[in-house]
Amino acid sequence: MSWKMASSGIHDPLTLNLRRQTRALLSTIPTSSQYAIDIQNVSSTAQLLPILSRLLAAPALTLTIAALYRPILFDLCARWLEDQQNTEGHLVALCLLIEVHEELFPCAFFLSLAILFTDYITFLEFCIVYY
Repeated sequence: MSWKMASSGIHDPLTLNLRRQTRALLSTIPTSSQYAIDIQNVSSTAQLLPILSRLLAAPALTLTIAALYRPILFDLCARWLEDQQNTEGHLVALCLLIEVHEELFPCAFFLSLAILFTDYITFLEFCIVYY
């Protein structure tokens, strides 16, 4: 038996079909909600990922998005480090997610530091000096 035939039944957890996952996400959200409208107006992956990152911080969607987009969960959380809005919401979502996804701990650490330092330059200087 060839490797290709033997491995055809094995699921690769790192593969991600963004269209299928996005359809699954949309099936859990009311079509009239702003979340659904934002997702439906996306025309590229470059537009989808920031929206998913923002919606990941919404308490009603945190666990659903984490499950559907597990292979890129770290990326979605890391995008919060660039976002100055809703840092408390991001930290709450990370506290929920970190129980199951320990690989997100660095995001939680740096996000909590970013909350302590309101000035981005001061935050970067702190990171350079101490890390």
